[in-house]
Amino acid sequence: MTAPQPYGEKLMRITEKNQLTSDKTLEEAKEMLCSFTGAKEVLFTGRAASGLYLALRLIREKRKDIEVPEIILPALSCSTAANCAIMAGYKVRFADVNPQTALPDPETMQALAGPSTIALVFIHLFGNTTHLQQLAAWCKQNNIALVEDLVHSVMPDTANTRCSGTFGDFVIFSFNAPKILSGGGGALCMRDDAAIERIAALLHEPPYKQAAEPALRKQLALGYRHLHHQLVHHDRSGDGFDIHSFFMGIRQAFDALMWLPEVPAGFDPAKQLSGLSENYARRMDKARIYLEALRDVEGISVITSLGPGENCWRFSFCIKQAEKLFDFSEKLRNDGFHVSNLYWPPNRFFNPADACPNANKIARSIVNLWVDDAVSTAEVKACLTSVQKHVNAMEHLSSK
Repeated sequence: MTAPQPYGEKLMRITEKNQLTSDKTLEEAKEMLCSFTGAKEVLFTGRAASGLYLALRLIREKRKDIEVPEIILPALSCSTAANCAIMAGYKVRFADVNPQTALPDPETMQALAGPSTIALVFIHLFGNTTHLQQLAAWCKQNNIALVEDLVHSVMPDTANTRCSGTFGDFVIFSFNAPKILSGGGGALCMRDDAAIERIAALLHEPPYKQAAEPALRKQLALGYRHLHHQLVHHDRSGDGFDIHSFFMGIRQAFDALMWLPEVPAGFDPAKQLSGLSENYARRMDKARIYLEALRDVEGISVITSLGPGENCWRFSFCIKQAEKLFDFSEKLRNDGFHVSNLYWPPNRFFNPADACPNANKIARSIVNLWVDDAVSTAEVKACLTSVQKHVNAMEHLSSK
């Protein structure tokens, strides 16, 4: 990050009473983010989702000519973006992903656009990135707001050769572990220097005038997690259960999870941003151990490419025998290693009419391995040995 310059007192965070206020302790972080993205304003929030929701509200306020606006989202991500979009009054559309990158190709997103499309969210997922110059120009030409989500791919500007985060009208950052940055909270970067004033009015309109109490948020988060995992289980098993109708019937009960406007106590984004170069180097060193050993292994397809302008959230690959994903993942966990299988395609919950076969195939076969500070280099090497052992055993059995 470029060294911060003196910055005047401007509104940059939300109080517990939904009032905008200045905060000298955040000036350094604001200047860092403005330098990184080219934004004119930054609003710090309790979580990234709250910033995304406000961005989508701002976009809709400027496009009142569209009664039911549409937004285009990637078909592989967590459900937060779609939940925020529905809260803000959008119809959600989903663009399928490229099977090599797990990201939508810009052309795929453009093909979904129609006369009611007013926003597009591009999530640089898993640390993989796409240069968005042409997509940004197309969005501007078609009066479509572009939102970039960097929660998995933020990196020092010296490594950001694809200029991720510099094209969006709005750019989302998260400081909530287990993302790239940690410490809690989120940030919304805006190119419109009048956006802060418009946000002040939105803060007193629905859906929420106050954030949910911590105890309620904890209960809602646990309930949503259990609900999501159970519905994924039904969808994965192919038992015919209509997860879309069930989910959309109960989804609104969890809207309070999206709305956490006030930053946490001790919020220090400048500290996280200042350590980004070291954070990036540690992640990349661990991820390269996996990549060098696994990229040509029979039986798996590596998603994490570590190309120029990319970072690594978790090292991700797909096993080619998708029906063995659960068994394979459990064997790694039983060997003592962190494993996740994120993400399930959100179109399955929010709009199954948008068929996304590539996202569906990836979701049924993906494995994510930790490369953050929760694991040491020695643990990464031990996990690699476990992966190689179980991939070889899986391939050996299939050859019989």
